[in-house]
Amino acid sequence: MDRRPGYRSSGGQEPFFSGVVEELIEAVRVIAELDIPGSSGRPLRPELELISDQSGGRIRDPRLDVRPPGEGLHAWEAFWSVWNGQRVEYSELEAYSRLTRDELEPWEVDAIRRMDGAVSQVIADRTRGSHE
Repeated sequence: MDRRPGYRSSGGQEPFFSGVVEELIEAVRVIAELDIPGSSGRPLRPELELISDQSGGRIRDPRLDVRPPGEGLHAWEAFWSVWNGQRVEYSELEAYSRLTRDELEPWEVDAIRRMDGAVSQVIADRTRGSHE
């Protein structure tokens, strides 16, 4: 029986962690869409920030203000520590935990793998020239 916070005795994540994971995935997807260059070779964020600056903040894309949920910051920081533009493997997460002595909870490993999938999808879309 798993008695860790956020886990049911029958297994699986509680709805709380499921919501945090979904928020992490959405935040990383938005960040990737803003910061990964598209077919033009340029990321979108600088253009949106320029528009915001030139309008004195009157025209501001809400994606510029996306942040990860506070409850998911540990997984967020671990993701960006191990992500190198390639798929994140379990062995990399295990090495991260071992070398940093920073143990990841199972729901965080799931979140990191799903965040990786979201970033990979943005990259795939960008290389096909969509979403620009």
